[in-house]
Amino acid sequence: MKDKPPILVTLPEDSLREVNLVRAWWILIVTTTFTVLFTISGHLTGTSAAFETVQIVDYTGSALSFGLFCLARWGSGEWLRRVLPTLYALFFVLINDAYYFSAWPVAGDNVGYAFGVLTPAALLYLRPRAFVPFLVVNHLCVCAGILHQPVKFEATVGAIYGTTITMLIAAISSVIQYRTKVGELAKAALIAKRNQELAAANSSLLEMSQRVDEMMALAAHDLRAPLQGLAVLCEMELEKPEWQGKERGRIFEVIKEGSERMAALVNNMLAEYSARHDSIAGLALEECDVAPILREMGKHAEPLAARKNIEIALVEFPVEAMAEANEEALERVFGNLISNAIKYSPEGSRVELGLRRAGERWLCEVRDEGPGVPEKDRPALFRKLQKGSNLPTSGEESSGLGLYIATKLVEAMRGSIEFEPGRTIGSVFRVSLPAAESKA
Repeated sequence: MKDKPPILVTLPEDSLREVNLVRAWWILIVTTTFTVLFTISGHLTGTSAAFETVQIVDYTGSALSFGLFCLARWGSGEWLRRVLPTLYALFFVLINDAYYFSAWPVAGDNVGYAFGVLTPAALLYLRPRAFVPFLVVNHLCVCAGILHQPVKFEATVGAIYGTTITMLIAAISSVIQYRTKVGELAKAALIAKRNQELAAANSSLLEMSQRVDEMMALAAHDLRAPLQGLAVLCEMELEKPEWQGKERGRIFEVIKEGSERMAALVNNMLAEYSARHDSIAGLALEECDVAPILREMGKHAEPLAARKNIEIALVEFPVEAMAEANEEALERVFGNLISNAIKYSPEGSRVELGLRRAGERWLCEVRDEGPGVPEKDRPALFRKLQKGSNLPTSGEESSGLGLYIATKLVEAMRGSIEFEPGRTIGSVFRVSLPAAESKA
């Protein structure tokens, strides 16, 4: 089985970092826009002098923040992407503190502080362990600044009370926001991990199921010809006079009926086979003599051929044909090709088996005198579950797997299989195998 890739799940902190980066970017754009409008209105109303210093700091900090955000979003600074939202939140709080005190001589207690602490607390997901202590320390500094303002005691108490309530709301909001979001992301990450694990398990099960299905189909296909041959042999024996009306003849009848039932079961298995992937297990290749294998498979097919009075003839046969191949696979390939030749040949015809050397390869040929393969069927001839328009001449079953199996096995032996029409009638299926190096 193939090694499965590791399951990768985005952690909550990674997701929060990306969300904070985007949100802080938009906070920067919106607040800078309002700062520009505030500066323009200050010049128009003549109140810009009170905010001149803090606005210089604000514009400088905003310009620097724009540069850092661009570097973090489109550059490769991982550390910067992690810390920039928090740094900008701290800058945002401090610059609004400065606006708060700059506006005090003109407007007294104002919304500058509240805007500074509530905006990042409500819109960003900041770690409470870092952000809340900063809010507390910042609030103490603001309270100290309020105490130094030349206002009445009641105004001072009111300002301190208001900023304290605002700081507590910001702190609580920050904690709730962060924990809720982390919980959601952790749950989503867990679900994603479970889904990936299920998908990996399903993929493994599907792969195993496909392999089992293919093995079953290959085994069923290879069982069909021997079962049919056994039934034919029993039928031929029953036709002999010495078995007529005798109890022993009943044994052949039972064997024949059992073989036919098993062959029917095999045909049903092949008909239901619908595996989606093509895979033939790797074959161990070794030097083997192709000639006796092809000759023997021809002999095995003689009972089936005799049923239709078909002659199986050996032509152009060398004494020895050593090739780099797999003996069991060759038996299956030749068995499929010879069985197909008999299946589609008319009664009283001839099937020829040939074997010849061509350069560094051995060419094994199975010729028949059947109707051939129509032009329209040839492109899909070696595909899985493909049945041609021609029907077997004696009602034999066809699963559409024989040539597909033969092709896969031959390819696994570094060979090839091809079809060509006969000179006048019939078909020629040619298997090309690499000749063994040790033999000329």
